[in-house]
Amino acid sequence: MDHLLNQSQVAKRLGVSRTAISRKLQRKRENGKSDKPFPEPDAFNNSRPLWTEETIDEYKANLERQTHCPSCGNELEDAEYLDNDQTGKFDSARICMNEYCDNKQYY
Repeated sequence: MDHLLNQSQVAKRLGVSRTAISRKLQRKRENGKSDKPFPEPDAFNNSRPLWTEETIDEYKANLERQTHCPSCGNELEDAEYLDNDQTGKFDSARICMNEYCDNKQYY
């Protein structure tokens, strides 16, 4: 059986903060989706979501291939933003900088 990863381990594997993973899960619960479809958990442990390494590696590969905005086709640009997890760390991501595009999601 594949090794299962918790939210902190997923965050480390993706190179983002644990808070970023929590926000993706929260948006998915609230809206039925997230900015970039985040994979459903492969298992749960006491209601805490867990993912296989394969699931997260596949998700990461799809993220790395994302070079253009899915809404307008504009090339995504590198951006840094202050994460709201009270650590004062910056997360890096890509975002569409087209001022006429309504898609302002980070990838």
